[in-house]
Amino acid sequence: MCSNKIGKAKFNTPFELSKRIYLGPTSADNDLAFMMCNQGRVKEGSFVIDPFVGTGGLIIPPASKGAVVFGCDLDMRVLNGYSVGRINKRSPYYSADKKL
Repeated sequence: MCSNKIGKAKFNTPFELSKRIYLGPTSADNDLAFMMCNQGRVKEGSFVIDPFVGTGGLIIPPASKGAVVFGCDLDMRVLNGYSVGRINKRSPYYSADKKL
């Protein structure tokens, strides 16, 4: 059984969906993305490409481990944050006076 906990604290709490400013229609679950990263044995200096990056949910874990990440997507609306997803105003990083 996999666990995302070290002791009593979750190690990936800063990357949870509830803390992201912009969420697309198919934002990857944080725990699943970290498990995929671990199964791929991604480490510092690894190269990771996501050909369907969307809002970047799958490249956040490898980037946090020091990997070099690349992403592309056909839907420019998602990449630019227009109309497809939604802005998470409850994110601790959201500020109404900043434009996304």
